[in-house]
Amino acid sequence: MLPLLITTVAMILAGVLIFISMKDREANLAVNYYNAGVSYLQIGEVDKAIIQFQKALEKNRVLSAAHYGLGLAYASKEKYQEAIPELEFALKQRQTNPVIYYNLGSTYLYARDYDRAQAVFERALALKPRIKEIYFNLGWILKEKGDLAGAKENFAKALELDSQYQKARKYLGVLEEMEKEKKKAELLEVLKHFDEKDTEFMIQLSSDQKPGSHRTISI
Repeated sequence: MLPLLITTVAMILAGVLIFISMKDREANLAVNYYNAGVSYLQIGEVDKAIIQFQKALEKNRVLSAAHYGLGLAYASKEKYQEAIPELEFALKQRQTNPVIYYNLGSTYLYARDYDRAQAVFERALALKPRIKEIYFNLGWILKEKGDLAGAKENFAKALELDSQYQKARKYLGVLEEMEKEKKKAELLEVLKHFDEKDTEFMIQLSSDQKPGSHRTISI
């Protein structure tokens, strides 16, 4: 699965870097704590980042950027249940930002809440339909749900956007093997209940044969 986007680029894309002056002292402190949290997060000091984001929210409970940063920090420590409400809060304030959708969807995915993850990713694609990672994650979700055709379609779309996207290529191959195994299992199940008087089955079985192939049935 894919990592959350917690790089500098992701933070900028999410519109959460704050370098503005505020007259209100508490608001100023909140921004300072937030910026410190971003700095810690960028160098992998996640525990310190969490402390700074929490301090920012103590000063300003509605600072969506701090909720977003805290959500990313929790998610990077695999504390998905703690991360989800923070990311949801940030999304309510920035409902047109596909990066926040992506990170929230990824967190739902890691928490194995596939239905919510799928819904969030689909909304992200409605905003920005050319993010290959979202198609990959949707493919993964549908694979886990047993929808191999849907999974294959999404992996293929990811590969269309980036022909060098090896993860998508790999799982397309995996799905092809899964489909082959599924067909074999279905055929074996049919053969268990084979009736030599069932001419319709015999015709179907014959039509399934590839030219030059040979199959025998022992009775």
